[in-house]
Amino acid sequence: MMRSLFRLPLFFFLLFLCLGSSYTSIQQESKDSLRIALDQLSETGKRLGKTYQIIPMGEGMEGKFLRLDLCFVVHRKLSKDEARELLFVCAEEFMNDVNANEELRPYLLEFPFTLKNVGISFYFQEEDGAEFHHPDLSYAAWRSGKMEFATKDPKKNGSFQVFDQETHEEALALIKASQ
Repeated sequence: MMRSLFRLPLFFFLLFLCLGSSYTSIQQESKDSLRIALDQLSETGKRLGKTYQIIPMGEGMEGKFLRLDLCFVVHRKLSKDEARELLFVCAEEFMNDVNANEELRPYLLEFPFTLKNVGISFYFQEEDGAEFHHPDLSYAAWRSGKMEFATKDPKKNGSFQVFDQETHEEALALIKASQ
């Protein structure tokens, strides 16, 4: 009887050690996946920023990376056609960078990543931070394989007013037609 009383605390102590080390291992894996994803987002954001004269301003992730997002400030006016082409090029390059990163692959919910798994957002404004307003483009985004374009109307509380959306197929057809 005395022996079993001694074994019970020993059992719980060993159980605690095992669970604690598993929890620590899960925490470490989560930290590793976050670090790897943030490194990739930062690297791609800087490269796209330098290549296309856009300023990286943020990044986002969803789940066991179902989607990765990059946001940029653009200090010049672009037409809807120019924004469409830039969004598409940046989304493709971002997708290719993610797929090429072997260290990131175990943390992707889907592999290979497609254009539906990456997001790119552009916020258009002057160098001094003043926002562009209607009729100029204020915002353009690539999300879940779709593009959307918006202006800001100071008469409507300055909120974004989406004026057009395009599927991946529609956007690609319009890009090809313009070349």
